[in-house]
This record gives sequence, C-alpha cells and structure tokens, in this order.
Amino acid sequence: MNVYILLDRSGSMQGLWKEALNSINGYVKKLKDKDQIYLAVFDNLSHETIRDCKVKDWKDVTAEEAQPRGGTPLYDSCGRIMSLAEDIKAKKTMLVVMTDGYENASQEYTQAAIKAKVKTWEEKKWEVVFLGANFDSVESVSGSVGVASGKTLNYGAGNFARGMDVLAASTMAYATAGTAVNFTDADKISLQTK
Repeated sequence: MNVYILLDRSGSMQGLWKEALNSINGYVKKLKDKDQIYLAVFDNLSHETIRDCKVKDWKDVTAEEAQPRGGTPLYDSCGRIMSLAEDIKAKKTMLVVMTDGYENASQEYTQAAIKAKVKTWEEKKWEVVFLGANFDSVESVSGSVGVASGKTLNYGAGNFARGMDVLAASTMAYATAGTAVNFTDADKISLQTK
C-alpha cells in the first residue's frame, strides 16, 4: 500500500508544528514495514516531498527539515500529490491531508478539478482523508472537494497523537481488508477535547 501525507506548512501552523510532526512520525510507525510513505509539505512558496521511503526506512521528520511559512495553495498541492499517486498506480492508495485553513493561493488547480480527482479515486477504491489541525471548518473544506464527512477529522490541540492512532487503525483496516475509512461521531467528539 502507498500512503501519501500532505502537510500544510503555512505560517498559521507554527503553534501546532511540533505536535503535527510528532503525530505523523507516530502514525507511520504503526503501519506495515513494506508500506510506501510519501510526505510532502506545502505552502505558496514550494511543494516539497521530504520523505519517499518504505515504513521500515522512515526517519522521524524534524522541525529542522521544514518550518511553517507562507499561504495555503491547498488545491495545487492536492493536485500534485494526487497526480503522483495516479502515475504510480498502487493497488491500495491513501492520501492524508492535514491543514489548518482554507485554500488561498492555488494557481494551477481549481476546486472543481480536485473534486473530480477525488471522485476518480473513489471509483478506484482509493482513500482521501482530511485532517483539520485545530480547524473547526475542516468539514466544509473537505466537503467542497467531495470528501465525505466520515473521512474527515478535526484534531484539537493536544489530541494529534490520539487522532493519528484512530487514523492508523482505519489505515490498517483499509490495507488488510479494503475497509473504507469511516470515522464515527464518537471518534470526532473525542478528538476535540482533552
């Protein structure tokens, strides 16, 4: 299975950056050694892949590798990483997007283009998951590109690690049995409070 993690590194992520990186490191360690992991960070200045390896070769991502800055070209970054996945064509593919804000800087892809890509992924039985980094409106953003509410979580500050544990369980169910991601209301509520 291939897992693509797209992490918003816009300036507003500064206060959550360490927690976000630690939670991603913890999530990857719960996956199978043979799974392929891609981690890209994005802002309006760049879209960089900072990990492209098997889980067994993962090295923890640190704040020295990428710092928050700039704006949020969410559509462009989703379009780029989704196109990469489409070129590679793994049988089971999951995209995990973590953001704390709205699209505000894309120039290549539109909302409609990303919505069309999400629909194509659904037809392939690939998964697209949106994680809000202390972002109450994440469901409106994910819904605007066609991602179902059951594939969207908002992590309150202090709950990122627990949230990534919930995601890891869903990821493993998808990897082993093809079970579609479907977060429950209880999952969502539990991640809002400490």
